[in-house]
Amino acid sequence: MMPTAQEMASGLRGAWRLLRFDSSGLIDFDESVEGFWKSFYAAALTAPGYVIVVAMHLSDAELPGGFLHLVLVESCSYVIEWVAYPLAIFYITEMMGKPEAFIRFIVALNWSRVIQMILYLPVLLLVDAEAFAPQFGNLLTVAVTIAVLVYQWFVTRSALAINGLPAGLLVALDLAISVVIVRVTDAMVI
Repeated sequence: MMPTAQEMASGLRGAWRLLRFDSSGLIDFDESVEGFWKSFYAAALTAPGYVIVVAMHLSDAELPGGFLHLVLVESCSYVIEWVAYPLAIFYITEMMGKPEAFIRFIVALNWSRVIQMILYLPVLLLVDAEAFAPQFGNLLTVAVTIAVLVYQWFVTRSALAINGLPAGLLVALDLAISVVIVRVTDAMVI
């Protein structure tokens, strides 16, 4: 089920408000079960950016399995990336005694991933095009990565209504899951 243009605009507006550290942006999200599933449409919105990031990452790599193998492995990796963390959060929110916050959090997280890609991709493209001195490009990449993690921390803290440290630990868990997925994917592709 695809969200309407109005539903997408509302989700992105909420994510934008959270980017500005405005936790009232949560009211823009559809917290119904249907809104939960529709928020995964954000994966389709970020997919072109993901393709560009993968192409940049693998631009100099030997691909012994060929192009079709690459597309299949990376496609599976992308789906796993969008499902693994929400699955972990489902159980974590149960253990935290906050099962009612699960849908709100995943909806906010999914729409915020579009904003994350919008922030991250231009910097990667500029650094890859050597638009900056290498040292400045590296510093800029680190700065944007930190900004994205702080943004995700705020989304986590706000949507789950938890303190800063547990929110930071959940962001670290998401990052760890992503690193494992990337490493396994790279091992299968390169």
